[in-house]
Amino acid sequence: MRFLDLFPAMGPGLAGDPGLIGPDTMVWDISREFLVVLGGPAALMLQVAHPLVAAGVAEHSNFAEDPLKRLLGTLDAVLVIVFGDTDQAHAMAAHVAAMHRPVPRRLTADVGSFKADCPYSAFDPELALWVFATLVEMALEIYHRFIRRITPHQRESYYQQMRPFAAQFGIQDAMLPPTYAAFQAYFRRMCREQLAVGPAAWQISGSVFEAWVLGLPVTPAGQLLAGYLLPTIMAAAYDLPHGRPSRMLMGTLAWLSRRLVPLLPRRWRYWPHYHTAKRRLANT
Repeated sequence: MRFLDLFPAMGPGLAGDPGLIGPDTMVWDISREFLVVLGGPAALMLQVAHPLVAAGVAEHSNFAEDPLKRLLGTLDAVLVIVFGDTDQAHAMAAHVAAMHRPVPRRLTADVGSFKADCPYSAFDPELALWVFATLVEMALEIYHRFIRRITPHQRESYYQQMRPFAAQFGIQDAMLPPTYAAFQAYFRRMCREQLAVGPAAWQISGSVFEAWVLGLPVTPAGQLLAGYLLPTIMAAAYDLPHGRPSRMLMGTLAWLSRRLVPLLPRRWRYWPHYHTAKRRLANT
């Protein structure tokens, strides 16, 4: 089975409809790259380092049964919302929301600064904001390190253009930090003050690294990559390689990637969702 066969084909959509974000944006430029998938495990590890997110994933999802399917499902949802027409994007966001149970739950044990019996819900906008933040930051880091160096202005553009995406998950515009610099401050503050790698996060991250892709184990290459992408404080919390030798190795691989990826044909670089969107816009 080819890797792309794991994704359902996105329908052609309404001719001429640019969708929620549209072409000629940093969001399309970054999201169309196959390599963005490499940021998935690190983004998930950041998400479940929040004890309330980890509890929801561990207790109320089938992630442990098939972690690869769950990760690819998340990626497909992101791609459809970014590259689908307006109706396709709204439908996918509604589908994701329907998969989460609206019943409030409570932590069963102390984790970090969160105490047992602390309530949580899949529809808590603060938790949705953190999940959104991990997707933004890891996409930017993968692109910047492995595909093409980007400027602070381009990071700002990407962040601002992702606001319609955030809105699909109940994140009101007023909740979002106003600038990318403010977003980075929020991200660092969360890592310092809110995140704690508890038993649920350990179990979930272990499931990720036990997965196999195309017959190849994700471990240990996946651990090296995650340790390279994650903030140092989080790489240390997960006991991932993040010292000078591993960073030098990954930095060399990233340097090679930035030189080789631009030479690849577009059909080998870009997700089919992007090609479908381009054909839709050409049929005006």
